Amino acid sequence: ALQVAQNLYLNEQDTETLRFLVHRHLMLSHLAFRRDTSDESIILQHVVEIGSPAMLQMLFVLTCADLAGVGPGVLNQWKLEVLTELYQRMMDYLSGGAPTPAAAKRLAEKRARLAAEVSPQEDAAWFSEQIEQLPAAYLEGPSSGAVLVDLQRLRQVPRGQAAAWGRYLPERRVVEYSVAAYEDLAPGIFHRLTGALTGHGLEILSAEIHSLAHQLCLDRFYVLDGDYRDEPPPERFEAVTATLTKVLTEPSDDYPTYRRVWQRLPPGSQVHLQGLPTEVRVDNATSDQYTIIDVFTVDRPGLLHVITRTLFDLELSVASARIGTHVDQVVDVFYVTDNAARK
Repeated sequence: ALQVAQNLYLNEQDTETLRFLVHRHLMLSHLAFRRDTSDESIILQHVVEIGSPAMLQMLFVLTCADLAGVGPGVLNQWKLEVLTELYQRMMDYLSGGAPTPAAAKRLAEKRARLAAEVSPQEDAAWFSEQIEQLPAAYLEGPSSGAVLVDLQRLRQVPRGQAAAWGRYLPERRVVEYSVAAYEDLAPGIFHRLTGALTGHGLEILSAEIHSLAHQLCLDRFYVLDGDYRDEPPPERFEAVTATLTKVLTEPSDDYPTYRRVWQRLPPGSQVHLQGLPTEVRVDNATSDQYTIIDVFTVDRPGLLHVITRTLFDLELSVASARIGTHVDQVVDVFYVTDNAARK
């Protein structure tokens, strides 16, 4: 980039702009799809590095162009919405706004509206406590309009049981599956659920683990269902949710089975797959609360279940996860703590 700037006789300022954009062209995509952007401190670190609204605008356009240039469908509607939301939040900082107080006010208003919608016939005290403890990522997620419906489902979950439901998000063309249970229902809830989803042939895009009041937990997964072009039929939702509840209420240490995608090769055939070597990076500095584990490897059936099962065996608790697959290369990111909720 610096050589090109010299060849084109760019001035010092334009040279620095070009250098920064080339050097940090992956910043926004890494931040959006590999980090927990509900942590304002992480957003602020990157805002300081970018430095100006004009640089952020150029970086945003370059990020979208870079993803679109990878191949057809790589910059899908879901990714574009995630990037745009991140861009708008970062622009609040750079344009002189006060995003943190504004975000707090927005969340407080959402909590107040939810509390006002609770029916007098319902357990007002229970709903009030849950609403006050709802995480920001849950309140501002793609299903924020259905929070009260989800809470009503949570209220009906008895100890020793689990509830699961799914909904199609047409604006993102993904399926959202949610599972509610008490934390002590089964050990290793997260890896059991990932195994159930991949066993149905679903591609997990991202996952959220929400700890709520009264030891309730709500795990939410955003998936692509390759068997259906648009919204899956009701029987598909019924089959997947039945499996999700079963793996928690009837836990087994057996590994799930995965459907075979490709036929067996004829005898004597050989295929040599060239992929990036597996690499694991541990980041104990970015987040104040969690250790971040990045896993880079080649995609294969059941990979996410194997990784999350290993994290469970290492006595680590997963607070959130970002799942990314690029053709056959995988980048999975996990925010973890130990059993005492420490980094």
